[in-house]
Amino acid sequence: MAKPATIELNRSIIQAVGASTQSTLNAAMSSLQEGLKNSDWRTRKAACEALAEIASNNGSYSSSIKSSCIHALE
Repeated sequence: MAKPATIELNRSIIQAVGASTQSTLNAAMSSLQEGLKNSDWRTRKAACEALAEIASNNGSYSSSIKSSCIHALE
């Protein structure tokens, strides 16, 4: 079960490009997207905010990550 603190950690990993492999990055993104389905409102809110921040950031995220964020929010 995802918690807001875990969501924040995954957001930080993605934004810092700290994921050492593509599979780590994919797992972090999956966790954020799963957070949107959580029954806890705080977890859904944290996931939504994290995905929105990643999608709107002008950093060097790959287009597939940004697209994934936008798709999850739609």
